[in-house]
Amino acid sequence: MARAWNNNRAPVILLGVAGALLLVVVLALSERIVENGHVLRGIEIGNIDASGMSEKDALAAVQHSAAQLESTPITVRAGKTDLSVDPTALDLHVDAVASVRAARRAGRSHNPIDQLAGTMLRRVRPDHIPFVIDVDPGRLDAVLDAWVAQTGKGLVDGGLRFEGTRVIEIAPKSGIGIQRSQARSQVLAALSRGTSDAGTLPIGPTTPAAGASDVRKAERLARRVLAAPVTVTVNGTPLTLTAEQVAPTLSTEIVKSRLVLKSDPVKLRAAFGLPLAALEIPPKDATFAITGTAVSVVPAVTGKQVNIDQVARQIARGSHALIAKVVDANPVRTTGWAQKL
Repeated sequence: MARAWNNNRAPVILLGVAGALLLVVVLALSERIVENGHVLRGIEIGNIDASGMSEKDALAAVQHSAAQLESTPITVRAGKTDLSVDPTALDLHVDAVASVRAARRAGRSHNPIDQLAGTMLRRVRPDHIPFVIDVDPGRLDAVLDAWVAQTGKGLVDGGLRFEGTRVIEIAPKSGIGIQRSQARSQVLAALSRGTSDAGTLPIGPTTPAAGASDVRKAERLARRVLAAPVTVTVNGTPLTLTAEQVAPTLSTEIVKSRLVLKSDPVKLRAAFGLPLAALEIPPKDATFAITGTAVSVVPAVTGKQVNIDQVARQIARGSHALIAKVVDANPVRTTGWAQKL
């Protein structure tokens, strides 16, 4: 008996393996036929168990979850500090259609080995398909910069300060706080899972958003800005500011993890003073005139003003001779507003 078993053992084992493989093939084929037009069993999309759902039902479920995710504050914890941000500040958007499309493709491999392996594995653990999400990278960087500043100890971002026309560097210093790359990865991973809770961020050595090279670059630009007077031409009339007048309008700011030189538009308008005001027409709000018992609307008047924001940006880029654009300045209280009262 033992000798007969030994002689037939190999064929029996091969027959058993072939039977098991045949069973898996039958399961894979039947799954693709039965689940045609549906998400395969054992598939999760974000935080949704989409197993066996029709494409229409899966899309509705993802859209519902996406609406919640796009309106729920994103929270993290760093040490003893709770941090949060509104998802609209990141311009968060979940692409529900793309997420469901990725789920429909999951498990439907053209590779027969992958197809068979996936059929078996999904019976012991689900396949997780992340939400297809989109955020504004610059806005996310700005939020991470704010979180680093809020949790950092001993951290000093590089920058510039001005004493008259002297440009003085503020040296950056490393410190202790959250790591930007880790925070970015955790936030994006949480959102792709369909949750607004990004968990706990580790605290450790961190570097400033603006390093020494950023400071040197900004310092060279600031010196170029202050190297000569600035002449702005408004409707053919030149207005000139000296370096001493421009310097108080300058400052540096971290924008999207970059050190940016800026000229303050309000301070710049004040520096130009009356010569600029004489070339502009201020807007006039709508008012009311009373004649006896009759009340009539005195129409608002649209003004004309220099686009001082644009002028400030050009000066901060190092322009010394520029032509200012004059734009409409709308009144606060329009004629339409007054007529509706």
